[in-house]
Amino acid sequence: MRAYTEAAALVIKACPTTLKIAYTKLLVMVDYTAVTRLKRLIAECEAEIIAEQFTESVEIEVRIPTLHLDPFSKAVNDLTSGNTYITELS
Repeated sequence: MRAYTEAAALVIKACPTTLKIAYTKLLVMVDYTAVTRLKRLIAECEAEIIAEQFTESVEIEVRIPTLHLDPFSKAVNDLTSGNTYITELS
């Protein structure tokens, strides 16, 4: 039994580990005047832009670590003075 336990411990130790990160997809709508600052904020929050659509306003689909969701939402509201729309996507 002890040999099995030691062998199992060696195998587990040799296996590579990967950090699992939960992500949330968001749709962020802002005015054109906020796009550059928003993109800078997206990068700072370790998020990635999935899609962009430029119409009357700018719609950016973002994949963000869930851990950064609340600070990101607050920062977007601050930089747009609340003139933004953020919704979670499935």
